[in-house]
Amino acid sequence: MIVQGLREALRTALWAALLAVSWFVPVSGQERGSIAGSVRTPEGTPIAGAQVSIEGLQIGALANESGRFVILNVPVGTYTVVADFLGYTQGRQERVVVLPGQTTVVDFELRTQVLALSEIVVTGVSSATSRALVP
Repeated sequence: MIVQGLREALRTALWAALLAVSWFVPVSGQERGSIAGSVRTPEGTPIAGAQVSIEGLQIGALANESGRFVILNVPVGTYTVVADFLGYTQGRQERVVVLPGQTTVVDFELRTQVLALSEIVVTGVSSATSRALVP
């Protein structure tokens, strides 16, 4: 009888402890938010295909044909968000705060940038290659 009462008291204490901890430990779905926005030129033209990423994390997104992007499932915190596209300056927004269950809006304006020829390497041959030579 005493053993059964001790087991019941222990079970009740364990459930009470689990319930108390659940009040203080946020559910993982609540610890994430998202970042959305657009990538455009100063004239307002969307930059489709621009890569938007979060420094320090392995997540990002590409801008669609209207220049819009969404990065989902971002851990809560403060980040630097970067937008890149070949032929344009890099866009950076620092101290972007992601809150649980909310979407933070970040818009980028990228300007065209002239590329020096030394930055691009093109390789190839001037005449056709026989298929027999191709491995």
